[in-house]
Amino acid sequence: MNVIRRPFEQGFGNRFAFLNRALAARWAPIPLRLIVGFGFMQHGFAKLSKGPGAFAGILHAIGVPAPHFMAWLTILVEVFGGLAVLLGVLIPLVSLPMAAVLFVAIFTVHLPYGFSSIKLMSVTSGRAQFGPPGYEVDLLYLACLAALVFGGSGPMAIGTAVFAQAQPVPQAPAGNAVPVTVDNFNRAETDMNFSKMVKGGGIGNLSHRRELYLTDSPVVRPNRDTLYSMAVFDFDAGPLTITLPDAGNRFMSMQLIDEDQYTHAVYYGAGRYTVTRKDMETRYGSVVIRILVDPQNSKDMKQVHALQDAMKVEQKSSGKYEVPNFDSVSEKKMRDALIVLGTTIPDTKRTFGSRSEVDPVRHLIGSAILWGGFPRKTPSISISRRTTPTALLFTSSTSETCPSTASGQSPSTTRRAIWSQTSTTPIL
Repeated sequence: MNVIRRPFEQGFGNRFAFLNRALAARWAPIPLRLIVGFGFMQHGFAKLSKGPGAFAGILHAIGVPAPHFMAWLTILVEVFGGLAVLLGVLIPLVSLPMAAVLFVAIFTVHLPYGFSSIKLMSVTSGRAQFGPPGYEVDLLYLACLAALVFGGSGPMAIGTAVFAQAQPVPQAPAGNAVPVTVDNFNRAETDMNFSKMVKGGGIGNLSHRRELYLTDSPVVRPNRDTLYSMAVFDFDAGPLTITLPDAGNRFMSMQLIDEDQYTHAVYYGAGRYTVTRKDMETRYGSVVIRILVDPQNSKDMKQVHALQDAMKVEQKSSGKYEVPNFDSVSEKKMRDALIVLGTTIPDTKRTFGSRSEVDPVRHLIGSAILWGGFPRKTPSISISRRTTPTALLFTSSTSETCPSTASGQSPSTTRRAIWSQTSTTPIL
C-alpha cells in the first residue's frame, strides 16, 4: 500500500521555488530592454546611413502620405525610442509611437508575405538566399514592449532611479497608525488577511467559493481540486457552532485560525462543532473549509455546492470587526525581509500549528510567505484501488488536538474521501 506524503513534504522545493523565481524575475526585463532598444536604434541608424531621402522614397512608393516628414519621424522614434528603452526611462510613453511604427510596418510591408520572417529560398554558391520577411519580428517587438510596459523596466533603469528619488522617504506612521515590528507582525498580517475575508463576505457570514481559485486566493496555494468556504468570526459576540453536512466518502476538512495565525483545530467530516472565545484565545478567528471536487464533472460540482449550502452557522450575534490601523509601510518592510529569510528554510517543520507546536521564528516567517498554512500534523493518507478506474479510495486518520464539540464527537476521527485520478495536487 502506498502512502501519500503531505503537500509540504511532497514537492516541498516547488513551494519555495517562487521565492527564488521572484528574485530572478526582477532582472528579466533587462534582456528585453537590450534587444528592443538596440534593435530599434540599429534600424534608425541604418536609415540615417543610407540617407533619409532613400527611406522617404520607399515610403512614397508604398503610398505613405508626407513621406519625407514620416521618414524623419520614423528615424527619430527608432533612435530615441530605442535609447529610452535601453536606458529604461519613460517606457510607457515611448512605447506608443514605437508600437505605431511596428503596426505601420506590418500592414504596409510585411503582411502580404505571411508570418515567418526567415524564408530560406535556396542556396547559391554556398550562400543562402532568403525571401521577403513576414511580420513575425514585428510581433515579437510588440510583445516585448507590452511586457516592459505592464511588467516594469526592472533594475538598472534610469526611470526607476529618477522616480525613486522623487518619491518621499517613508516616514514614521502618521496619526493612529501602529508601527509593525517582529513583535506584532503575525497579528498585522493576519488582520490584513481577515480584512479581505470580511470585505468579501462580512463578519460572521460563511462565504462559499463556487469555482476554483485562480490567483486571488486568500489561502496558501489553493488546490486545483478543492472548493473553499471561509469566514471571520467575532468570538466576543458569543460561542460559534458550525454544522458540517455528511459528505459521505468525500474529503472535507475545517481549519480554525486565530488572529496570530495559529491553527487551533482541524476537523474532518460531518459534525456539529462548537468553538468559544476561550478555545480561540483571540477575539477574532477564521474558519476555512475545504471540500474535494472533480472540477471537470459538472454533476460533482453541483453536489459540492449543495454540501456548501447545507453548512450551518449558529452564533448569538455576528459582532463587529474592529482591528488596529497597522502601518502598511512598516508591515511591507517586515514582510519583504521575512520573504528573503524564507528562502533559507528547507521545510515547514514547526511552522504552522498551535502555539505549543510551532517554532516562533519559523512561525513568523510562515506568516509572511505562506499565511494560513496547514499544520504538518495532518491525516496520513493511504491509497487502495477500487473497481472504478477513474477514482482512488483514500482512508485517512488524524489525532489533532481540537476544542470540544457540542456533539461530544471525539477529535480523533477516521474519514474516507474520493479523489479523482486526474487530480495533480495532494489533499491540502
